Amino acid sequence: MKNVLCRLGKWFDQYCIKKKFYFSYILCILLPLIITDGMIIFIVIHSDRTLHYREMENAANAVQYYISSSAEQVAGYTKRIYTNKYINDFLERQYEDAYDYVTSYYDFFKGMWFDGAMGSNYAKTVLYGNNDTLINGGKVSSLDRAADSLWYQQFKDSGLQQMLLFDYNASQTESNRRMLFLTRLNSYNRTSDNFLLVELDYAGINRYLKEMNYAMDVFICRDGEIVLSNGRYSSTAKEFEKFTEYDKAGYQSSLQIYGTELEIYVMKTKDTIAKEIKRQLPVILFLFIVNAILPVIVYRDKLKEQEIIVERQRAELLALRSQINPHFLFNTLESIRMHSVIKKEKETAEMIEKLAVLQRQYVEWGEDMVKVSKEMDFVQTYLDIQKYRFSSRLSYEIEMDERCGDFRIPKLTIVTFVENACVHGIESKSSAGWIFVRIYLEDMYMHIEIEDTGKGMEKEGMESLLWKMRNASIELLQEKERVGIMNACLRLKMKTDDEVIFELDGEEGIGFLTHIKIPCKYLKPEVSQC
Repeated sequence: MKNVLCRLGKWFDQYCIKKKFYFSYILCILLPLIITDGMIIFIVIHSDRTLHYREMENAANAVQYYISSSAEQVAGYTKRIYTNKYINDFLERQYEDAYDYVTSYYDFFKGMWFDGAMGSNYAKTVLYGNNDTLINGGKVSSLDRAADSLWYQQFKDSGLQQMLLFDYNASQTESNRRMLFLTRLNSYNRTSDNFLLVELDYAGINRYLKEMNYAMDVFICRDGEIVLSNGRYSSTAKEFEKFTEYDKAGYQSSLQIYGTELEIYVMKTKDTIAKEIKRQLPVILFLFIVNAILPVIVYRDKLKEQEIIVERQRAELLALRSQINPHFLFNTLESIRMHSVIKKEKETAEMIEKLAVLQRQYVEWGEDMVKVSKEMDFVQTYLDIQKYRFSSRLSYEIEMDERCGDFRIPKLTIVTFVENACVHGIESKSSAGWIFVRIYLEDMYMHIEIEDTGKGMEKEGMESLLWKMRNASIELLQEKERVGIMNACLRLKMKTDDEVIFELDGEEGIGFLTHIKIPCKYLKPEVSQC
């Protein structure tokens, strides 16, 4: 090994200084830069595709859960009818004449829970009986009326006790798609051909799939036909269409449910990152050349020093972000919200949705800076949730100068101070209280005021907190005291080169005021207002 190095040294020494520099530059700077940039581009594209695949998987799982839960709910409903002896006796009884049947019909269904148990996902139910004395109409029909139907033949040939079917009903009066759930009513007579048909709300189910708001198209297919979707091919009046876009599907899963096998296809979205890189390739190459050559000629030492500073600040920001992320389970929240929707608990579902929106802001850091208007949306959502929690104990008022809307500040800073006012001010006070949030411009500064009428703070505690806010650092964060406030103050100091101004005011038992002044020059609005 020593001999090899000596030979390389001698070979290298035979060249002039200029060639040595070029050789060293290519080998030690340019080549590693090309490899590193290539790896970064590959990682970015791969990460985007992995994230997109997970989004498609989540969409398929959510759709599968919704269909399964809808089917299980109707199965539970039909079980009550299956074991009801009064229904069995009504279908089996031989009626003397039409008057006898009609009288028995109204007496039977008077006060029955027949429709009340259906819920929002069901359009209607019909009892079919193998009894010539039954009169077709209402919730009862004779078996002869269904004997020639394709869906009945499929159910009869299957031999299953319960079955989920998709059917296109083309009649003289109307043509529509239907989602049917059939159950044999043979609990008291194993040879009975009586059965129950539950027609689910096909249009409502399609509408719910759309309201899931997935960016990808989702198709639920049976035997190669699209029976449900969240967008295209969801018309209720047209016959089921063939699914032909197998090559565009990014994720596929199967669902075997009550005798019907469904295939769920989630379509890929356009590869936007790869196209954007291709579109910007000339600019990327130009910047690559500039950044590869000029730093070596002009800023060799300074560039290295600056890179160290930037990496240190980036590491500190990542450390700060990791303290904020609470790792909430969005799938669990979505499941709870869907159950609340199914149970018609609208207010609970809305609060869960707002909580999921707010917590997603804590977890997903696309960028550290956001518009003040968007930050105030977070504040509004947070206070709505707290209002739901405390009811009349909490009132709030938000005022924002419209000129401040496009200013950009570190994400979740205002929300953090509002949360502090709610937790340390209102929550610990037994009587009702107010929170005021005010954003306005004055003397080349954007002013942020968060005021509460809570329990306040003693003078010594206020002075201690103000000192920590003005001297926020990584070391103070490690003390694990007022982490959220220290986190927000440190990020504001870093973004304003330590020119942000913090002021506190208040009185114990009366209330508390946090006043933050940020120089406009650091806010980078789309159109300067200062």
